[in-house]
Amino acid sequence: MKIIENIKSSIYNSAYYSEILNKPFSYSLKYFLSLICLIALVSTIIFTFSTLPKINKVFDEIGSNVLNYYPEELEITVKNGIISTNVSEPYFIKAPAEFKNDSKRSDNKTIKDEIDNLLVIDTQSPLNLDAFKDYKTFVLISRDSIAYRDSNEAIKIQFLNQEFNGVITKTKISSALNKIMPYLKVIPLVLVPLVFVGSILGATIKYLIYLIFGALVIWIMAKAMKRNLRFGKSYQIGIHAITLGVILEATVFRFYPNLEFPLFFTLLMFAIVWINLKFLPSVSIPIPTLKKD
Repeated sequence: MKIIENIKSSIYNSAYYSEILNKPFSYSLKYFLSLICLIALVSTIIFTFSTLPKINKVFDEIGSNVLNYYPEELEITVKNGIISTNVSEPYFIKAPAEFKNDSKRSDNKTIKDEIDNLLVIDTQSPLNLDAFKDYKTFVLISRDSIAYRDSNEAIKIQFLNQEFNGVITKTKISSALNKIMPYLKVIPLVLVPLVFVGSILGATIKYLIYLIFGALVIWIMAKAMKRNLRFGKSYQIGIHAITLGVILEATVFRFYPNLEFPLFFTLLMFAIVWINLKFLPSVSIPIPTLKKD
């Protein structure tokens, strides 16, 4: 494939870089977009086979899990933003073992010992953080608000709108899920083209903007090497010189981000430019002569 040959030459081929100096900018732009599309295609394939099955599994389990956790007898009524129930309070829904085990801290420790309940309903007592902690729950429903733990384990409180009205029962939840699930099944299919297009747009904008700075580095470097490059040609050279960095960011550093260190991308581009331009002929600088009186 021509694109593979161009990728190899963009990493190391002095003769190829000599040719680029005589190529129009559109040649390099076409190469860059082909490279980005190829990387986006590979990324989308990886997403399709690694992440997409997990998303499908989550959607498949949503309906059954929600219905399993919601008690048959519980009826929650909201009138003008005020919550009431048909059960004796405080009302507890215990946290399933698998739910607690899947909940991790940032330091990878479980919070099993701190959480006993998935949900507590107490519309008779005022909501406060001490009560939330005492109940050892993920969610606490009070008279007019809902407190919950976010992904960082911070406790958030959401007050209900006074215009909110409704009744929640297991039967209504089941009916709602039956209507929603067909649409949830479509989401993974929509994500695939979105990942592909998003990868292309994101990478294109990111690297073309970066090359404004990168071209300046190359232009200064070319001057130091006594190579006569205009800024536009420096930008064009940069499009090819970032090839290896782009590939590494999309592969190795994607899975092992700790391997990348500050300025690695720029230093790598700098090295590739130096290796491929050092064989180009230098520009001789005339020595001024003194005029005789």
